[in-house]
Amino acid sequence: VGEEGVLELPTVPQVATRLNAQHSTAILTDWKARFESAYDIEFRDFVDHVSRDLSPEGPSAWDGYIAAVTADAALVSLDKDGEKQDLDFPETPSFYTEK
Repeated sequence: VGEEGVLELPTVPQVATRLNAQHSTAILTDWKARFESAYDIEFRDFVDHVSRDLSPEGPSAWDGYIAAVTADAALVSLDKDGEKQDLDFPETPSFYTEK
């Protein structure tokens, strides 16, 4: 949800069923099926880097913090009829930027 429109992830490719003159697909009931392979790739990359004594390259706790604050601001905006919410983040702590 943005100021000028909405972004939506595409539907995960699924098997379609044609039966009794109807065409149907299952509806995902949680996030696991959509993001399972992405989490697997991210986890493998993390283990690969850490096992070689390298800093992980994926998202950090700081990235999670920024995402959470942004999501909270989006919810406030929805509660206030789409009123723009300013985001003011502190400087990224150095231990997140040092490799």
